[in-house]
Amino acid sequence: MLLVGCSDEPQTQPGQEDPAPVPEAVPGQEVEINLTAAESRAADATQAFGYDFFAAMSATQGVDKNMVCSPASASILLSMLANASTADTRAEILAALGCDDLDALNSLANKELTQLPLADAQVALTYANAFWYRDRLTLNHAFGKTMADSYDMEAYARKFDLAFTEEVNAWVNDKTKGIITKILDRIPDEECVAILANALYFKGAWSSKFDKTKTERRKFKGINGSTTIYMMISGGAQLYAEADDFQAVKLKFGSKGFEAIFVLPSIGADFNTFISKGALRRAAEVQYNRKDMTLALPRFKFRSDGMDINGALGLMGIKDINNFRKLTAFTEDIEARHDISQKTGVEFNEEGAEAAAVTSTFIGTALGPGHGFVVQFDRPFIFMIREATTGAILFAGHIVKL
Repeated sequence: MLLVGCSDEPQTQPGQEDPAPVPEAVPGQEVEINLTAAESRAADATQAFGYDFFAAMSATQGVDKNMVCSPASASILLSMLANASTADTRAEILAALGCDDLDALNSLANKELTQLPLADAQVALTYANAFWYRDRLTLNHAFGKTMADSYDMEAYARKFDLAFTEEVNAWVNDKTKGIITKILDRIPDEECVAILANALYFKGAWSSKFDKTKTERRKFKGINGSTTIYMMISGGAQLYAEADDFQAVKLKFGSKGFEAIFVLPSIGADFNTFISKGALRRAAEVQYNRKDMTLALPRFKFRSDGMDINGALGLMGIKDINNFRKLTAFTEDIEARHDISQKTGVEFNEEGAEAAAVTSTFIGTALGPGHGFVVQFDRPFIFMIREATTGAILFAGHIVKL
């Protein structure tokens, strides 16, 4: 995602907790995620933000088309942006994130970037942050240090020309393993003074893979009528939950540090109302138990063309980013606004899942035999991919046609 942020270097105040040491990374070895009490509160808050962000994105993008977003990418973006904002804007951001402790959000982000990728040796998870700005500007030292220390951000002073455009797109393509190939279609206008970017990439194999020989052609009853798709079939015990208005199945990745939850609303339910009333949150918090079943899950791949998320953030109370406000990322005073967008891609198949996101702000001036119980995702459904310990929601989406 493309981000903007600035702050004085955070310091531990008397009575505050010292940050927990970051375990040394050992290739192939899993690291237990340890959060301080303040970081745990921030993690709970950003998890709740993730559910609200998904609902707001569904509302603004509409349920007449497929949508996949990255709440984790958006929450890191907003945490960074809070560091660069004046008091009114920062208050809106922190209220939406549900946490008024910016230091805790910064240290949580650092652990997400450094420890989440080590939570499961069988899952590939990478974050990358970069900041490109016009070479006539001078980076504020405090901003650069905070972003480097907490977000591992790389900063580049560049002429905004064709070579710069190619550099940004090459970075995006590399960090998302080719899932997202570019975010710039042309050289930015003169009004654009900087681009701050975070790329998020995930790839995980199912703990119990689907048998490819059992994949079948079946009907999917989408909003535009029925289509014939490839449906992955698995028989046996699955983690299952249900409520009055949905059924849900939880599938684990790798050594079970990450998981995907698929939620199927009851037949006849209004899909928009189902999402807006917090179905994703309820499906995440309900009790799951093992149940013998036949599971039929679509095999699909989806790429977004780029979604404007300013509207979704506005629904969540963050309205000031649309206004020109002081930006303290540089040594000189600059009035800027933020045009925030997000590109995503996700694929589910018999082996597992692969997904990526780039959220950007352009800073501008001016069914198998033997199992009678069947859960078949053959109509519109919602899903998410999350880390199990922190509850960080990496990706969430709704699928209404295939």
